Amino acid sequence: MEEMSTYYDKILAYDWETIRRSIYAKTPADVEAALAKERITMDDFAALVSPAGEPYLKAMADKSYRITRRRFGNVIQLYVPLYIANYCSNHCVYC
Repeated sequence: MEEMSTYYDKILAYDWETIRRSIYAKTPADVEAALAKERITMDDFAALVSPAGEPYLKAMADKSYRITRRRFGNVIQLYVPLYIANYCSNHCVYC
């Protein structure tokens, strides 16, 4: 029988030191290139969350706002679960 991999197991599989070095190596040019793209990669995401991205927070927020408005308009969606029993049947990975 195959063992079930947990979310925690997946997190442990990452080489966090390599990821940290990659993030801290990003430059303002990397951030600007990521902001100019329509769809970003994980490498672009690393640039946006890097220290080099801090001066671009307003630009990131503006881009996020435009994308959100384009996709969802002025709609607000609420999720209101209705529990009839005292147990959860969603089987979420994080539970």
